[in-house]
Amino acid sequence: MDNLLPPQIKSFDGDTLAKIKQFKDSPLAQKYLLPKHDNFYVARFLRARKYDVDQAVQMFVSTMEWKKEVDVEKIKETLPQNPNFQKLLDYWPSSLHWEEVPTTKDGSLVLLEALGRVDPALIGAFGMDILVQFHIYCMEKLESRYWETSEKLGYWPGFIMIEDLEGLGYHSFSSNVLKVVKELVRINQNYYPEMLRKMYILNVPSFFYMFWKGIQLWMEPRSVAKMELINGNATVISGKITEIFDLSVLPTRLCGSSTKDIPKGGLIGDHSSTFREPPQNKVDLSRGTKYEVKVPAKVGDNIFYEFKTAEFDVGFSITCIETKKSVRSYERVDGSKMVIEGSFNPDTDGTYLFTFDNTYSWTRGKTVHFNIYSGTEILSLVVLNTKSRSPQRWEITSSMSSRQLNSTWASPSLA
Repeated sequence: MDNLLPPQIKSFDGDTLAKIKQFKDSPLAQKYLLPKHDNFYVARFLRARKYDVDQAVQMFVSTMEWKKEVDVEKIKETLPQNPNFQKLLDYWPSSLHWEEVPTTKDGSLVLLEALGRVDPALIGAFGMDILVQFHIYCMEKLESRYWETSEKLGYWPGFIMIEDLEGLGYHSFSSNVLKVVKELVRINQNYYPEMLRKMYILNVPSFFYMFWKGIQLWMEPRSVAKMELINGNATVISGKITEIFDLSVLPTRLCGSSTKDIPKGGLIGDHSSTFREPPQNKVDLSRGTKYEVKVPAKVGDNIFYEFKTAEFDVGFSITCIETKKSVRSYERVDGSKMVIEGSFNPDTDGTYLFTFDNTYSWTRGKTVHFNIYSGTEILSLVVLNTKSRSPQRWEITSSMSSRQLNSTWASPSLA
């Protein structure tokens, strides 16, 4: 099968073993090396850096430091508790989360994905930060498959990705989408190198090639060489499909015989068009202004938010005031067609600043309806000031009930 796919690496020659030893003997690498980091794991970094040992060690160290910085262990532990986690599983169709992952005839893992079924509105609905966290969660899940498979076989057979673009539209490639794609490519290449054996991209629309030229510039040539774009479905993988795959592991849409398939995806707006509870709060954003909401929270809390605009988009961000750490990076989101929602678990006690921004618009005012929850309780807001052309600030007073809010809260507007 090595004439159909890149060969699996099951052993190393003397030169490679010498470089692996040199890598492991590096004082810099030894700060992070664990017993599970075997020769096959180290070799992934060597291949990614063309067997330059110093560069490979630096890549490995950067990976370990990055994992600590973003706290991948916390992401793995807390993300499944996020109210949006199941929606992400449903609306970002993938087979990675199946209990049993299918394999090729020679043992490579087979992962199915269908980006053509993913609604670009996913970014606006959940925010780039949560999508990046979800991707990290998925890559950690894939890496756990790596350890399981390597222990079982004694080597890593690689994985085969079958990506289906059927349904992908030109509208899918907004600047926000490309920004997310660029970040995910960066994460994969820098911190999860040399896991892919082959990728088949099916049902490629003609306009995709224009974007593909740019996307390739973000990727290592070695990675691009493993990808095969096909203007049709699986029947046109050059007649190789029956030699590579047992048809019983592929769904019928990919010319297999299995009735099991990944979620259908679809329009996230159909799933997230209403508030969890009727909106208790409303802000009128005059042109060129912004509103800020201060929410005190502590470690262990679960803060959930939802908002919708009457028309047009609005800038939105969440930041911890004390640490200045971004919880949700600033972005303009269109909340006129769906409820934008998200949640987070504070990693430090402090005050979290929710900002609704319209400073970029000098022609249109915006109206935003929103709720902010701690657990299942809707938090109440009080106006702090109404100075013209200054950010309007609101502060959570958790001692107030929603009924009290209705009698004390007013909707200010800037002159």
